[in-house]
Amino acid sequence: MHRIALTVATMCLAHAGLAATAHGQEAITDIAGEPSAGQVIQGAFAPEDGAREYWLTLSPGQGVEVTALPLSGADPVLTVYDDAGQEIASNDDYGNGLAARVPLHSVEGQRVRVVVSQLGDSVEELGDAPHFTLIVTPSDWQPAEPQTVTALPYEHEGELRSSGEQAYIFTAQQGDTFDITATAGDSGLDPYLRIMPVTSGQTPTTHDGETLAEDDDSAGNLGAQLVFTAPAGGSYAAIVSAVGSAGGAYTFAADRIEQPEPIAIGLDQPVQGFITSIAAPPVYRLDERAIASLVRQPGTLRITMNALGEGEDALDPYLKLGLDSPFGQSEIMCDDDGGDDLNALLTLPVQRHDDLARWLRDLRITTTTIMGLDAPGGFELTISR
Repeated sequence: MHRIALTVATMCLAHAGLAATAHGQEAITDIAGEPSAGQVIQGAFAPEDGAREYWLTLSPGQGVEVTALPLSGADPVLTVYDDAGQEIASNDDYGNGLAARVPLHSVEGQRVRVVVSQLGDSVEELGDAPHFTLIVTPSDWQPAEPQTVTALPYEHEGELRSSGEQAYIFTAQQGDTFDITATAGDSGLDPYLRIMPVTSGQTPTTHDGETLAEDDDSAGNLGAQLVFTAPAGGSYAAIVSAVGSAGGAYTFAADRIEQPEPIAIGLDQPVQGFITSIAAPPVYRLDERAIASLVRQPGTLRITMNALGEGEDALDPYLKLGLDSPFGQSEIMCDDDGGDDLNALLTLPVQRHDDLARWLRDLRITTTTIMGLDAPGGFELTISR
């Protein structure tokens, strides 16, 4: 086994026979007692599950980068878990190659489990062992401190390192609706947005807690956009991360918005509309005549949203059905391309019950688009039996 003369971390093998040295000799099973900080370990995937596990001990205040370099045609994936089994970091392809890399930092000292696996779990087509080289090197990386959204509208220019993330903390009253975006222009970053509740005393990360909403490309040009309605009063985190391993500059923006009043629509009465913003797209409700008809004679509703216009500038319709509530809409179904071409189509069975009239009055049909909006787009909406 080769060792790098770096006083940063101590790595011990999870159990005997997990790795081989560069010279083909079996690695020792425990090097925790040897204060070597960095390690270079060549390993082979286990044939039964396509993975190998290692323990890594970080000292208080220590930062490292763990890299898995591919050998013999492998495509390694790195996943790191804390001592309780909670995932804290993962990466597949760092940079332009197939190597995987994750940065780690521990404030108080921590023992973590590093799992190196083969993408797809199949090792049958790989060449002879070793299949990867695992390297631990020192790093000054630390998790970014959360930014606080002090006033709305809010905008912040940031930059993510590979596998990094940035949290933005904001407060909301129950029912408040926000338009939140992360766009990167030509920086090479593909932003990803998540909304999570904030637990007092903890720094929010994508690996902790419940994700309330998430998005990848709704803002267009790989930008992420979410329209989020707070289910309860309190603090929330909008977390910007990356799809893939590339870092880059981005712009985060947030604002409180008012949702449009729903537009009444009847059965077999097509209406035309325009989408100018996916933050506040047109929303429709059944008119009283349609509700009365469905209460007398329930059946299956057919809801179609067809784009007006043709070619690349035409809208890609997206339909969402939900029920209105004091906390926003509760989505019950959605569709992208269920109709002809890129048009949207939903079918909704309506059955007789005591609260049918109230349920139909609460029904909301949101007309939007699936892949961002570069220019306003027109559509035709029809609801029929």
